[in-house]
Amino acid sequence: MTEIVFSGCHPEPLGSYLKALGLFRIVAEQLDHETTSHWDGDHFVLVCPSADLVNITDFLLDRYQPSPLVSPWNGGSGFGEKDQQAGIAAIETSTDMRYAVYRDTIAMCRSLVQTPNWESLEKHEQVSLCRNALPDEAVRWIDAAVVLTTDASDGRAAGPDHREFPPLLGTGGNVGRLEFSNNYMQRLVDALSIGRDVRRGGETRNWLDAALTGVSDAPLLKAAIGQFDPGGAGGANSDPLETSGTSLVNPWDFIFSFEGTLLFASGAARRWGSSARGRAAMPFMVDATPIGYSSGSDAEGAKGELWAPLWTRPAGLSEIDRLLSEGRAEWGGGHRTRSRSQARTGLDFARSVAALGVDRGVEEFVRHSFLERHGQNMLAVPLGRFHVRHGAGSRVLLTAALDPWIERINRVGNRPKGVDVGLRRLQRSIFELAQHDSAQNLQTVLIDAGRLDGYNASSLTMRGGGVRPLRINEASEWVNKLGFREDGAESAELRLAVAFTSQRDRQSTTDSSIGIGGRTPGEILRPINLGLASTRGASDSQAEWRQGPSGSLSDTSDVVEVLGAFLDLRCRLPATPYVTVDQSSGERTETGPAQLGAGPAFDYRIPARLDDVLRFLLGQTNDVLLLHLIRGCLLLDFASKAQPPLQRSGSTIGNAGAPPAFALFAPFFTGRPISLGGTKLGVLLNPAGDWPRRLRVPAGSEAVVKDGLHRLRVARLIPLLARHEIVGRSAADSRRLAAALAFPLDGVSAAGLLERVACRPDDLEPTRPSGDGTAASLAGNQSTNHVTGDSDE
Repeated sequence: MTEIVFSGCHPEPLGSYLKALGLFRIVAEQLDHETTSHWDGDHFVLVCPSADLVNITDFLLDRYQPSPLVSPWNGGSGFGEKDQQAGIAAIETSTDMRYAVYRDTIAMCRSLVQTPNWESLEKHEQVSLCRNALPDEAVRWIDAAVVLTTDASDGRAAGPDHREFPPLLGTGGNVGRLEFSNNYMQRLVDALSIGRDVRRGGETRNWLDAALTGVSDAPLLKAAIGQFDPGGAGGANSDPLETSGTSLVNPWDFIFSFEGTLLFASGAARRWGSSARGRAAMPFMVDATPIGYSSGSDAEGAKGELWAPLWTRPAGLSEIDRLLSEGRAEWGGGHRTRSRSQARTGLDFARSVAALGVDRGVEEFVRHSFLERHGQNMLAVPLGRFHVRHGAGSRVLLTAALDPWIERINRVGNRPKGVDVGLRRLQRSIFELAQHDSAQNLQTVLIDAGRLDGYNASSLTMRGGGVRPLRINEASEWVNKLGFREDGAESAELRLAVAFTSQRDRQSTTDSSIGIGGRTPGEILRPINLGLASTRGASDSQAEWRQGPSGSLSDTSDVVEVLGAFLDLRCRLPATPYVTVDQSSGERTETGPAQLGAGPAFDYRIPARLDDVLRFLLGQTNDVLLLHLIRGCLLLDFASKAQPPLQRSGSTIGNAGAPPAFALFAPFFTGRPISLGGTKLGVLLNPAGDWPRRLRVPAGSEAVVKDGLHRLRVARLIPLLARHEIVGRSAADSRRLAAALAFPLDGVSAAGLLERVACRPDDLEPTRPSGDGTAASLAGNQSTNHVTGDSDE
């Protein structure tokens, strides 16, 4: 048993792929039923127990029985008075038994078209008559070219609106003026010399050798090639030697390709989630998605996409027949957003393959889109290959949460251009994630979703069209897949964005008198009001647009200004006691603020890493990327209580690298009692409400430093640095300093910073004799706000 490699059969263009299928079907049905096939790289391989390449070639030339392809419902099919008759007439008059079924089929069609009322029948009625009258060998072509459906509501017979044309064979077996079945008969005459006493001078064998092996000097015929080979379809400037650009064809290539289409015979099927009316569901055929290739455009007039499977495990004809006639790609499962259903678009198909995988040894798909090129002619344009990644795709599954939201956007008519651009960008990033599963690509998806949500927020058309704010409830799953637990692909910008957006209050902090409301940064920075948390994967039904100006972030926003303004709003809230509850006794303990001031801290948060905050403070982060990530992470609905495992501990810079002003200010924004020298303070440090406003103006930090030192003393702490030292050694921009305070820190980091600028009175050194013999206490120096010596640990 020898493998026969057919180097003339390749996965692309589509015509070459179909040629391989046609060759396999012919050999397995008419020569050896035990024949198997598989793809080996770019070549097609047959294993035929009873034949080799020479035997197969002789069989095709001498005994091959062509499938009877007829389309009497089409103009130009050979059954009209003015149609080309060369091919059909040669078969009709032939006496070779190889064409007996074909002759009988043609005779039946002649009889049908000569009935008195044939011309008055609708096309679907003509197709129905042919399907009922013609032999089984011809019905398979009919099922591949036209699908007759019934009205789902009452089961009536198919009407004019109840027929479907799978794009693989155009509109019922023709594309434009090219009628497939008639041209197929003409190519049979050329390849097999039907009706001729002598074959054409050895050309037929040379053509066949070229079709099978890809090597031959036989000249090609000037004839229409159809939509399956865009490179050979001709057209202006397609031929450097001729101005006409006439298409050239190997007749055997044409024959095998159409024999291969019969393995894609369609059946009427309902697609879950579509309308009640049935529609054709050709296996591996989906609606076109104009992304994933450079020339993609909504204006191309795409009729659909075929994802052609390549299998590497040897399989018999019955197995491949089932795969190609019954195969389906499912998408939407795995998350609670919607039940799994048949993939409807190219984007769905790509995600289905990436996330759910395939069976039957399929290792790769070749994506073809049927596009209008050369005027209104349809061409099957190859768009690249898609490798199956077994056991991968957990990230792309998360994008199912976006589908209901995207579908709602698509239903809005007359969308603003910015929304369409944003939607296309998001779909491209999802497709890229399906092709290359990585934390970085998932971050891009989240960023683009945030951009699109911002476009919706600023558009009255979208808000009035029923598109609600996007809200993704599995925040922890997204955060983990963004890189926190797997490949470590997260950046300082991502960790900062997660820490900032994860903050949440127990309840809404609405106060109309100070103009602030909402219990999360998302409700403050996005123009939304949130309802109760949903139990589903994503929900746009639990969030509503807030009335008034949108206030949403844009691509031109300054992240430093955004964070500073946000902190300014939070500092309008009054300080409140910090409450702890003993888990065993249930006893509540309140720690009150040291003095009047603001309470900007949230009840829950994922703390930021101190070294990340310091990088931001020192201008060592990418501000544009940080803004984009914050806008994307604002879509995530974090649990009411943050999950510390999401935050990686450790610091490469340490608190010693913090400017003294930041070390002084940061502990005031934790909202929790801080341990100092191993002892928890009995009071809360809280800032004044005007600190962010003062810091956001030039030279505003000196007054805030003065107030901060005063508040330390009120809390019974001894400052270790004088005001001029703190201001002089804090080179950070005061605006950036205010923005850095918007990131929540954990208690350990805050305590480390506080120890650099303050201590408890009982931590001071004991009294020692002064130069004049009197006792001097370092504690007595607190009026100078300064302790001599190095303040760094």
